[in-house]
Amino acid sequence: MESSLHSAKFLAERSRKKGPYARLGRQVVLALLTQPRWITRTVESVRFVDRNVVSRRVVRHFVVPRDEGARPEVDGRYAMPVYAVRKGQFISCDLIDGGGHAVSLAPLQDRCKLSFLALLDLMRTADLKEEDTLLDHLWHIVESPEQVPLDDFEEFLGRTRRGRDLLGSEMFRLVEFLARNYLIYRAIPVKQVADDHVLTMRLERRVPDSRGDFELAEKDPPPRNLQARRWLGLASHEFRHEFIQSAGSTHIEVEAPDGIAIGYRVIDHLGFGVAPSFGHEVLASLSSRGTSKRRARFLIPRSAPFGAYAATVNLRPGAGIMRDAGQAVALLLLGLILIIAHWRSDIDSNAGLVDAAASLLLVLPALVALVAARPAEHPRVTRVLVGPRILTLNVIPLSALAAVTLIVGWPTTVLWVLAVLVLLLAGLLSWVFFGARYYTSMDVVDTLYGNRKRKLPASIKQTTPPVDLPPMTRIG
Repeated sequence: MESSLHSAKFLAERSRKKGPYARLGRQVVLALLTQPRWITRTVESVRFVDRNVVSRRVVRHFVVPRDEGARPEVDGRYAMPVYAVRKGQFISCDLIDGGGHAVSLAPLQDRCKLSFLALLDLMRTADLKEEDTLLDHLWHIVESPEQVPLDDFEEFLGRTRRGRDLLGSEMFRLVEFLARNYLIYRAIPVKQVADDHVLTMRLERRVPDSRGDFELAEKDPPPRNLQARRWLGLASHEFRHEFIQSAGSTHIEVEAPDGIAIGYRVIDHLGFGVAPSFGHEVLASLSSRGTSKRRARFLIPRSAPFGAYAATVNLRPGAGIMRDAGQAVALLLLGLILIIAHWRSDIDSNAGLVDAAASLLLVLPALVALVAARPAEHPRVTRVLVGPRILTLNVIPLSALAAVTLIVGWPTTVLWVLAVLVLLLAGLLSWVFFGARYYTSMDVVDTLYGNRKRKLPASIKQTTPPVDLPPMTRIG
């Protein structure tokens, strides 16, 4: 605590003197406010790495602003705030320039200094007294690896009239923004001020999936009935991607692994507040030739409001042998058991028929393996298909029991009981097969923010907003 306060007091003192520190805070603020002038385009792609991790590739096109007042200059280079990354969300982060070369990331303390000076400049603009408590609050906001609750800081500001005026002003939004996000600065040599620049950020973050994941993140999980329907494939899984639209046009593409289909897709503006629930109207969509069940594409035009956005997509099992053949195998087993039970006396009188019937029953597990076994399958696909797959695998023990009944000579009653169980299994698999197509939405359209309003389907309204897991490792 004392070390942080010492750093904050040192920066505050240096910024009062003539020199580069006196201008840095104001320059960072102006660079953030004028991003629509110097950031021209953002293209982001999101793909699933495994069940709990997604990889983001964010390409940002920008120029150095013409106004020198919006160029934070440090040691002969312009430190431009190009990216904002949510605190506590990412596992790894790499930067690559337009030539494909790795870009070093400035130390966390250096980036915190620039963000601190920006907040300090706001406090001075609001004419607040620079006491130790204020400096300590500001340094904690920019340095904390997790999102910082602002209750204590707001209470501190509320003690004075000028502080209350700041709370009610637009300037306080920058405080809220830096409490949730790290700023990533790109150092541009002065001689490259006239060039066009491209910077790519690659990072991975964890997202929750099971009830244990939500408990680990200390958030309420989805209702159990919704999880049960998702397990059966009767309700879509959800993936929610929150990102910052700072300036220019923003293009987002979410790619699902092979075996998953993306259905309904929406995008909404969060401002700088907390993510809303799904029971509200959102701004949706624009049909185009680029629509796809494997990829969801979103466009935020330059005219859209600045701030945070959330793109939400529904994930459901894609069409294929795993999705479509489970009930067929169960019905085949049901037919075999009924035939064997009906002709049981004739089969028992001929050893060759017993062997043939048992062989047919033991062939079915091989068919189940063909339907259900996917050794190289993507972990996220396995998670989405786990319910239908487990139901299909139940064919194996039922078929084996029917074969054992013939070989050992158990009563025919056992076969009739097995036939009833297989009938129930086939009915459940058929319900999953047809019900999934009825209950999971497949409204496949590319989404343009601000085109028109549309209400969400009931299946989405029953969900809870996903949250991010604590990172396994954290870098600045």
